[in-house]
Amino acid sequence: DGRDSGLPIARPPNAFFDTGNLGYYCTFGAELYKVHDRRGKEKPLDTMDKASLVLLSLVVPLVLLLLPLSRPASVVTHLPGFHGRLPFRLETGYVGVDEETGAELFYYFVESERSPDTDPVILWMTGGPFCSGMVFFEVGPMKFVLAPYNGSLPQLAYNPYSWSKTTSIILLDSPVGTGFSYARDVEGYHDIGDFSFSMHVLIFLNKWFTDHPHYQSNPFFVGGSSYAGKMSPIIAQHISQEIELGKQPKINLKASKFTRLQATNWFHLINYNK
Repeated sequence: DGRDSGLPIARPPNAFFDTGNLGYYCTFGAELYKVHDRRGKEKPLDTMDKASLVLLSLVVPLVLLLLPLSRPASVVTHLPGFHGRLPFRLETGYVGVDEETGAELFYYFVESERSPDTDPVILWMTGGPFCSGMVFFEVGPMKFVLAPYNGSLPQLAYNPYSWSKTTSIILLDSPVGTGFSYARDVEGYHDIGDFSFSMHVLIFLNKWFTDHPHYQSNPFFVGGSSYAGKMSPIIAQHISQEIELGKQPKINLKASKFTRLQATNWFHLINYNK
């Protein structure tokens, strides 16, 4: 058990749901994980399916690539598993959202491949909560090359159906503890609820648009899948209230049927409206 290792707890326990079992994981020292299901039984590491191993083999090099990027923003031109230069502009960075705990949210910004000066900008969040907004999921510009696993690094390919064909996308790792987002103080991982989630995103957007003023006039939308469908209207409401108060930066928020659709998807209705 990781608790017997003598290593300090780097992150507090977090809930997970996997193959029908509810459990918790905790980080000890340098990324040592110990997983239990709700019956207290240890989940052997050798039971990880091949898909998890494939994803892990890609994420680890990506983590190593992005670790030095704990600064405002950097342009990424190459990714592990993709041959050649990326055919789109990808910016990554951290934005501080809580000075007391040192919480910072990590983002990917994929610029529109059509007319970035005028095309809409969308904040896209994945579900969970605590699911990362990596560029090779959902609406992102990359996808996995589907092939039998042969022990080598999984390959990435350009997604010709990405929303980045006509829209600039902010893919956000939120709330704190998701993906590459983190807090320097362990207290930053406590009491993460819908309110702190939405306020952190609001702070993120205000700082991001301040640092990217040329996008402030672009139509802006908030969207997401699964649990993020619950959060999108809350975040949009916060933005709307700040616009009414005349606060800066003035985000060009637009309403859409799309946002309402995400707020009432089946996953939200079944799991979060009980």
